[in-house]
Amino acid sequence: MRGPLGARGQLSGPLATTPVSLVTSWWLSGGIAAANCVAAYQPKGAASLAASYVNLNAPGTNDAFPGTAPSFNAATGWTFAAASSQYLKTGLNPKAAWSLIVQISNFSGLCTAAGIYYSATAQYYICPQVGTKIIYINRNEIDGANIASGNVCIAGLNAYQNGSVLAGTFLGTADLADSVGLTIGARRRQDIDGYDRYATGTIIALAIYSATLTAPQVAAVAAAMAAL
Repeated sequence: MRGPLGARGQLSGPLATTPVSLVTSWWLSGGIAAANCVAAYQPKGAASLAASYVNLNAPGTNDAFPGTAPSFNAATGWTFAAASSQYLKTGLNPKAAWSLIVQISNFSGLCTAAGIYYSATAQYYICPQVGTKIIYINRNEIDGANIASGNVCIAGLNAYQNGSVLAGTFLGTADLADSVGLTIGARRRQDIDGYDRYATGTIIALAIYSATLTAPQVAAVAAAMAAL
């Protein structure tokens, strides 16, 4: 019986006209428009440390770059050590309605997954480990149970843990209009032109959006990141 491949390996018969479905990129899961994704980084599975900095949604635009480069392993991702003051820069200026979602593993100590401290009343960051709690900041604080591994997200006024858990809702949002300092693996202290709360742990993937993700979108992206 003749198979579907004809001369020179090309499809013949009914399969020849069947469209091929493209797998949705994890950062666009849940129907997110590509235009709303400011940056998507996936160090886990990247070909090299340099390749891991590339914004997968728009290579060459908003690529990450090192302050002090983390360790890299394609099997796990970026591993940061607080003792070595490692962090990455993005040059991005998060707005109140933006979304930040991060897949982490083996985090420990007082550390930041990503974010910025602009002033006492304008802050935007996620600390997965602060004693027994996790802190999400979009001007004011939301506390949740701390986690060493899993997914953390700020989406506008909402904070999520592991995709489906709403950790809380912010009372207001940070005014970071003059900020250009969102960092990964540490908290950018724009008020003192420095950094603190360096991470100890591994970041598997991270995405930033110029829109507020809906709860179903957060759940879809988190599930896709967990499967990486």
